[in-house]
Amino acid sequence: MKRYLFLVSILLSAASVTVVLYGLHASDTYQGMKVEPGNAERALAAILGFAAWMIGFVGMSRVTSPMDMIAWSIAVLAMFFSLDPNLHRITLFEICGLCMLELYLVRSIFLGKMGFLKAIWLDVLFALAVTVTYVFANIKGSAGWVGWAVPAWTIFFSLFKTLGLVMDSVTINKLRTRPFKVDISKEAPDFNLPDQDGKMVKLSDYRGKNCVLLVFVRGDWCPSCHITLRAYERNKEKFQKNNVTVMAIGPDPVGVNRDMVKRLGVNFHVLADEKKECASLYGIQMQDNNPMTKYEQGIPLPATFLVSPQGNVEFTSRADNPGEIFNPEDIFPILEKIAS
Repeated sequence: MKRYLFLVSILLSAASVTVVLYGLHASDTYQGMKVEPGNAERALAAILGFAAWMIGFVGMSRVTSPMDMIAWSIAVLAMFFSLDPNLHRITLFEICGLCMLELYLVRSIFLGKMGFLKAIWLDVLFALAVTVTYVFANIKGSAGWVGWAVPAWTIFFSLFKTLGLVMDSVTINKLRTRPFKVDISKEAPDFNLPDQDGKMVKLSDYRGKNCVLLVFVRGDWCPSCHITLRAYERNKEKFQKNNVTVMAIGPDPVGVNRDMVKRLGVNFHVLADEKKECASLYGIQMQDNNPMTKYEQGIPLPATFLVSPQGNVEFTSRADNPGEIFNPEDIFPILEKIAS
């Protein structure tokens, strides 16, 4: 069901816009360039838009597919359009919605280049723009209590998200000087962890057979990790052709990983490292929980390790750049060097 939340969100957005357009058509206040629906239509349309925002946001957070992002974007525009509908100019509410889209989507779309650390100031700037335009739109507009109340939660959550990102960046930057515990050309630490089906997976079982690409993720709570796992899934045929087994390792239990694998549609092992023992073996810098998580030992940072058939580490993501999102396309030149 969660994989189809985007459809519900789109339908609610369509209903919101329909109510607004009906209100504009039926309104007695049409005066040239100035058109307004009645208060009842505006309130209903805004509530429908907010419901679309909530459902779309759940889909974007839990599934993080392109369709979920599109559906949520439509919901944002529908909700803010309903608060001050005008067919002839862009309103402050609509500018607020556009700023919200930038706040949520820019880092997701350009995750490979921005990671978790670069251009944090851009997120802060968009969060401030969202807040300022929201306040001025209500002061100058005629939306009344609907304009203040309906989008209030979305504004609050946008600020909360930005605060979490800033706190994350501060914590992650402190870890730049801590190296990984594994070295290139040295033996990779062995582990034995359950995958999403409860089957135990041991790294040493792949020795003498094929390369293993270990992808450490922060957990199912992290939409950026969903995007990362999907990127590896899109390259699965190339990995198979190059005799590479991909394994993701995260802090969630087996049941959570099983649900995540089904939602995301990935077809490789996602291993449960609940006690962070494997992360500690590889020296993955552990950081405190951010406002959205409550793991007992904190959360691991994303990192990537390529292990050769001989069991040696042939490549790692940069320890001096924690939070870096590794592009799976970049692994293939390294595989060619190993093969030669």
